[in-house]
Amino acid sequence: MSYDLQEIILERTANLEPALQKQAKKLNQKIINTNFYHDAKNLEKIGSVISPELNEFLLSCALEYDKTHAYKFDTFDNDVETLRGIWSAMSFSKSPEILDYLSRQVTRSVSHRSFAHRYIFEILRLQEKAGRTHPLLAKLYDYYDGLQAKLPIYELLRNIGVSPADPYDFDMKEFIKWNIEDYFSFEGDSFQMDACRREYPRHNYHMFMVAVDRHSLELLKQGIRDTYAPVDVIDFWPIPICYCLMRRSGTVTGVVEEGAMHLWLWWNDICIQECIVPITGSDVAEAMDKLEVRLQDFGIDEIQGIRMYGLESITNEERTDMEGIISMYGETEYIPLLFLGRGRNRCKQGQLDWDMAIGMAARGLKWIGLGW
Repeated sequence: MSYDLQEIILERTANLEPALQKQAKKLNQKIINTNFYHDAKNLEKIGSVISPELNEFLLSCALEYDKTHAYKFDTFDNDVETLRGIWSAMSFSKSPEILDYLSRQVTRSVSHRSFAHRYIFEILRLQEKAGRTHPLLAKLYDYYDGLQAKLPIYELLRNIGVSPADPYDFDMKEFIKWNIEDYFSFEGDSFQMDACRREYPRHNYHMFMVAVDRHSLELLKQGIRDTYAPVDVIDFWPIPICYCLMRRSGTVTGVVEEGAMHLWLWWNDICIQECIVPITGSDVAEAMDKLEVRLQDFGIDEIQGIRMYGLESITNEERTDMEGIISMYGETEYIPLLFLGRGRNRCKQGQLDWDMAIGMAARGLKWIGLGW
């Protein structure tokens, strides 16, 4: 990923007059911080420090960046996180120059199937939810309404009796409420359904759904059992952790990432909430309280256990705090496991990659009817 825009902003910040430079440095902490999530709460933080003068400054940086990146449409060739930061700041402005800049970004991105229009739409939707309607939002709604009418998935959902959720206000809880069962019938045939959610790139959620004819599935399972055929299993990080646990609903997984704790809340092998917080006892405890409230929406009153990974990479004080969290909620238990042959010496239970490997193996065995 490029960091060219970040470098332009930092270089030009150093040349601002002292009063504006002080404001710019405060804003820069938010718009060029890759750990700063662009959600409603943090958008408000940007709004509390942005000013017409700072937006004019950001526009000059963006136009300079465009001189070399205007026709680079891949995320890997762009400073995506900093772009999202300045677009968040610009979303508070009604300046004709900034509106023109954002409109050009959207038009160019749509025509080349790039990323800018998706992120700008996400930001402007947050502004709308906060009661601030942006002039560019109507144009983006028209674009997405036109796309929705052409998508085969909506026709499929109607054919199997599923009512699509609001595409502009999608929620995993609502998706589950659609009553998608493990099995459904369509035109006399029976199908098995599975689904999962994945966030890629960051903050851009994708729903993956698959429906397989049950008769064909049983023939495939039988073939694997009879011939010991090799099978490649595809899954999404870190969901496989769930498959090696006794409890697969109401549990939390924590992974140390770049000096922060990334928490996932699981319900029926689906992540229903996630967050990244500082590695302190108070911050993680507050996050766990919020996750527990979210879990109650799905009929489970309390978190059923937590398992954390990467604690060996943090300080002793931080590790003590995290051990206190684990003690409070209890550590999740593994399914019954028996390691044979080389597995007894090679498998390192409790390490992230190994636990996911165990989970994928357990799921595969269960899938062909031989597992836990």
